[in-house]
Amino acid sequence: MSYDPAAGMTLEQIAHSLPLLNGTVKVTDYGYREAQLAGERAEQAAAARVRLGMPANVQRLAGEYGFLQRLGAEDRTPEQEARYGDLSAWHHQYKLVEQQLRDAKENGLSEGEQAGLREGLRRETEGWER
Repeated sequence: MSYDPAAGMTLEQIAHSLPLLNGTVKVTDYGYREAQLAGERAEQAAAARVRLGMPANVQRLAGEYGFLQRLGAEDRTPEQEARYGDLSAWHHQYKLVEQQLRDAKENGLSEGEQAGLREGLRRETEGWER
């Protein structure tokens, strides 16, 4: 088979058409997957920075909620199930603020506005603490 530029053959098609190269050349999407993984890691790091920047009482309550959630309904005691149900409303507010803080740069929020969001959540959290 000869190369025909008008046919628009890709490197992969050319490699597969040549018997000697067919078994030795492999075309992958490794670079693309690496870029996706790097993007995912960057998002996870940004989310961790936001969580670690939350006030201490917010972090404690988020930890309690996460623990109860990971237990699962079948393993929670009735008291834990009631607490989990109560904290679900708080957690909804927490996730909204967390997302606003994660998107703060894109939405043009100043450091003062971000601090105000954290402070509002800190005060809101005080009502949920035991």
